[in-house]
Amino acid sequence: MTKRKTVKHLVDGQPVELVQSIATSLEKLTRSAAELLQSGLTMRALVLLLHDTSKVGRRDIEKVLAALPELDLYFLETEED
Repeated sequence: MTKRKTVKHLVDGQPVELVQSIATSLEKLTRSAAELLQSGLTMRALVLLLHDTSKVGRRDIEKVLAALPELDLYFLETEED
C-alpha cells in the first residue's frame, strides 16, 4: 500500500489541481526546512542571518524555523491507497 498526503481542509470551489499543487509545495517546503536545519549552519547563525536581512525579531524567527519542518503534520494527512 502506498501512502499519499492530501489536504485536510479544502476551500470550497478550489480546483483539485491547485489543491494538489499546494500540498506538493508544502511537502517540499517541509523537507527543505528540515534539511536546512540539519545542515552545518547552526540555528543561531541562521537566526542571526535572517534577523539581519529581515529585521524580524529573533524569537519570531526561531518559532517559524521550529515550525517549518512540521507544517505537513498540521495541514496534510496521510491516506493509504
